Order: sequence, then C-alpha cells, then structure tokens
Amino acid sequence: MYIEWFTPLGWPEAHTGMQLISHLTCHSQRNAIIIPINLLACGCHLMVKCGAQIDRTWTLHNVLECAKHFYLNSYIDIATFAVLKCN
Repeated sequence: MYIEWFTPLGWPEAHTGMQLISHLTCHSQRNAIIIPINLLACGCHLMVKCGAQIDRTWTLHNVLECAKHFYLNSYIDIATFAVLKCN
C-alpha cells in the first residue's frame, strides 16, 4: 500500500471541530512509504480546505494532488470520532 504522510494533528479548529493537516514534505518532495496492507489500522476521510471559493480546476481525480490543506473529518464514523474526540 502506498501511503503519503501528513503533518501531525494539532488542536481542532473552533468553527469546524476538525484538525487541519497538509502534506508532509522534505526538500519540496512529499514523504511517502510503501507498507504491507495488513499493517494499516484504518483509513481516514480528508476534506479539502477551500475557503470562500472552490478552485474550479479541482476534480475528484486531482484534488489530493492540487489542494494544500485538508481537514481530517472526525465525524465520518463513530470509531474515528471516539478516538479523536474522547482521548
């Protein structure tokens, strides 16, 4: 499984309750790793932070490559919510 690393989670934003993350880079290159799929604990849902206007060039296929900042959606399922909000 190809995994891209993101910045560590900080405090949730006041208006969304979600943590803001971005791609983790080193020398302007994204940090990534290939690991066996059985080592994954769970997936996560990212929502792009877009501001007042959404970039019309973003598509389903390129938004993870084009956008700079994302919210980690802790409301997508009860297990994610419990881990992120109750600890």
